[in-house]
Amino acid sequence: MRIKGNKILAIKSERDLIKLGRRLAKEIRKVLIREIKSVVRTEEPREVKATHKIDELAYKTISKETEGLAIRIVIEGSKPINSEVSSPTLFIDPIDGSRNWERQIGDPAFAMAFCAKEGEISFNDLSFCFVEGLRSGDQYYTLNGKALYKSKLLNQKAIKLPKRSAVALENSLAYIKPGYSQAAKVIDFAEPLMIACKDIRAIDNSATDLCELARGACDFIIEARDLSDFHNLLAFPMLKASGCMLTDLKGNDIGTVKAIPEKIYDFMAFSSPQLRDEALFLLKQPKS
Repeated sequence: MRIKGNKILAIKSERDLIKLGRRLAKEIRKVLIREIKSVVRTEEPREVKATHKIDELAYKTISKETEGLAIRIVIEGSKPINSEVSSPTLFIDPIDGSRNWERQIGDPAFAMAFCAKEGEISFNDLSFCFVEGLRSGDQYYTLNGKALYKSKLLNQKAIKLPKRSAVALENSLAYIKPGYSQAAKVIDFAEPLMIACKDIRAIDNSATDLCELARGACDFIIEARDLSDFHNLLAFPMLKASGCMLTDLKGNDIGTVKAIPEKIYDFMAFSSPQLRDEALFLLKQPKS
């Protein structure tokens, strides 16, 4: 890694990416804390994917912190930085969960993924990710194909997450989101799994949810609202490294699917192939 003053000017390894991710998350958190102290309540944008003021502040922070870094940076909802650079590319969602941050609930996250390939890419081409909870300070990242987790609350060193083991559907904990006036659509698709699983919860953003699946806090996730875009899946490398699976709503692997920043991707994520197969069996049964 090449550094000038406090700025990172060159990325040469995954450890450099981890350092960059930590720095960006730290600086974005500072900006967000200043903003939340001065704003008690703001009028929320009507559109789900509308840009919030805090998103604009985060973009300015990333632009400042990455000045001089010769890498293309694609940020959700904003114009790319260093668009003249063809590769490599950093994909960043500065605040995955902007509304949760404004409400001060859950654990909105800074999410970042790296791709060395130029041109058309698939999700499998995302070779690295870094996710940090902006409220919790917990960090998730990949290193040499392994999934690592660092808990700020426990003040521990990063631990290597083991591969997820199989859990029966009747004993599973699900993250299923019915929000943004999409409850009817979600229930219509996921009702058999909602009845069969042991517990259901989820108020968080996709980056945090997927990382919590990787570390065993839940067992499967359903996103069937036709709302989540590519940037909501930047934690995909974390799932792969922990042995979890990401599929479309028919159970097909998403890894080989073309990754397009503006595209919407409904998805399911499972801790094991066995749980996926059990879930798909129920979903394919005729509805009464």
